[in-house]
This record gives sequence, structure tokens and C-alpha cells, in this order.
Amino acid sequence: MDLDDSPELDELKIFGENGDKVILEGGASNWSNEGKEEINGETFNVYQGTNGASNIKVLIDEDVSVDPDL
Repeated sequence: MDLDDSPELDELKIFGENGDKVILEGGASNWSNEGKEEINGETFNVYQGTNGASNIKVLIDEDVSVDPDL
């Protein structure tokens, strides 16, 4: 699994393959599923979350499973 931290965009892109898994701490109380986004031919599931006063946008390769399933 590869991470592409893009601080100028306040986004974190996570690339992976089938069998890879990402755990979103706090589940639905901290994260919401914002749908899908395509970037350069790659499709990502988009999640919006908060960490204290920060808003976080995470784009997770559609092949990667997410726990909990939001």
C-alpha cells in the first residue's frame, strides 16, 4: 500500500490492491462517505473526517477495503 500525502490540497491518497485494508478510527462518528472521485484514471472512495479542529479528506483506492464499512 502506498500513501500520497498532499498537504497543499489537505488530502491523503491511499493506493492499494485487493486484500489491503484501511481502518478509519472512530467509524461513522468521525467519518462520512462522500462518494467516488476519479483522478488520472484511478477511482477512489472519498471519506471526509475530523481530527480535533482539522478537516481531513481521504481518497482510498477502490480496491482497498475500509473498516468500518461506511
